[in-house]
Amino acid sequence: MLVLLLSLVAFGSQELDRQFQLEKIGALKSYDNIDGILTETIADGFNQYFGKQNRFKYQDISKADALLSQSKLPLQKLLEDSRIIGQIGKAYQLQSLIRTKVFKDGAQYQVHLDWLRVPQVQLLAQHTFTVTEAESSASTLADVLKAELQKQIPKLIAKVPFKAHITGRDGDTLVVNLGKDAGIFKGDLLVVQSLEDVKIHPLTKTVVDWQFVKVGRLKVVDSDDSLAFCKVLDVEENQEMAINQKITAIIPHDDTEEKSEKKKTEEFEAPYVPRIGWILGGVDAGGFSRNFNDSSVGGLVKSGGGLAYGLKASGELWLTRQFFFDLDLAYNINSYSQTDAVTNLQTASINGSYSRFKANFGYQYHLSPDYFGPRLMFRMGYQSNSYGIPASTPDVIAGATFTSIFLGVGFDLPLRPQWGILTNLDLGMLKSVSNPDQVANAGGTALSPATGITDISFFLGGYYWVHSRLMIRGGIDIYSQGATFGTITISDRLVLFSPSIVYYF
Repeated sequence: MLVLLLSLVAFGSQELDRQFQLEKIGALKSYDNIDGILTETIADGFNQYFGKQNRFKYQDISKADALLSQSKLPLQKLLEDSRIIGQIGKAYQLQSLIRTKVFKDGAQYQVHLDWLRVPQVQLLAQHTFTVTEAESSASTLADVLKAELQKQIPKLIAKVPFKAHITGRDGDTLVVNLGKDAGIFKGDLLVVQSLEDVKIHPLTKTVVDWQFVKVGRLKVVDSDDSLAFCKVLDVEENQEMAINQKITAIIPHDDTEEKSEKKKTEEFEAPYVPRIGWILGGVDAGGFSRNFNDSSVGGLVKSGGGLAYGLKASGELWLTRQFFFDLDLAYNINSYSQTDAVTNLQTASINGSYSRFKANFGYQYHLSPDYFGPRLMFRMGYQSNSYGIPASTPDVIAGATFTSIFLGVGFDLPLRPQWGILTNLDLGMLKSVSNPDQVANAGGTALSPATGITDISFFLGGYYWVHSRLMIRGGIDIYSQGATFGTITISDRLVLFSPSIVYYF
């Protein structure tokens, strides 16, 4: 007999989906059996809850409260009158209303919540909870009741078996009226179903059964606080995604694999944030060249070169995010063959060495918030480049050590998460030169004091991040030093290919 009494709302699925949007909602004036003391508290609770969520459009119907208060009928009876509730729903163009009744029994307050579909005044869901009277002031009771009401409203809403609905479509993107505030994020899956039947008891006007047809699934591609933007993942046979269809389940994105891939990527995009600095070790291989030019009477030009190879080590210590300290050491062995530019005869074939010491303080200006993003580096320090060449008076060969207080500038430009370009230029400012193996010029006269000294270092190369703490760096190093002694000019130059490994710690 009960089955026979159940009435079936016989509309097509799209029509039912539209009828049960339940998007525009209001709250009736609450009733209590203690002369309406809690009416304002309940109203504040609803205002605060619906003001913080985005699924429902909450309508203030306090003007209707005034009309209810003017009636000669008791408020409790008015709240049970379907005609009055239906008229309120129509007047404010609502789709649902919440009716609240509070009954005090000793030290307890029992709160009944009814969620009504209007203007038909069908009972969608009911929920009851209890609050114990506080032992202190009435204001404390109001605060406790208000806070508890905001916790219980979601439980009432959750008794209706859908969480949201499709509100719009833009091309192949579907919009759902829930977002990040409801815990929906990129990658989540949303189960879409369409209402097929809603069974309502003919006497109590209570929804006793919801029947759905599965439509398919959506995948969230983006979301803001109140909306989710989705692509169709799959659709059931003979079904089609449409506005007002219901979201009946939210499947959180399983991002275990994605996190693993993201972690690998982030190791390149944002390598280990430095706390101390880095150390570098590498090798040098290239060529050494030397030029001797005496412009006095008769003239004399001797030049030559040879292979150079060796080791280098350096380190950088972070003092702050911007300030740092560098130390650079290198030692090379080189072979040297010299010829006379006039006779084109070889005048010497010897082995020599080269050593470098450099120390400086620096400042780096970051062009982006990322520590390893584009940055400019400025340096100031002391450097010494020493060429150890056995002295030979007939061949006018001698070693020389060039020292200077230098200024430097560099630029680090990441091109991709793993790759980047690095360049540095150091110019000697306060310069000096010493010749421990001082020799006379070709005429047997000692060299004049140095009047012009150059001291330049340049690097251009790139780097590749192996992982978050290990980098491979390679490029071309050029060291060029020279001095003028009266009519005599001597210049030394190294051009080296310098692969190295950098470890961050």
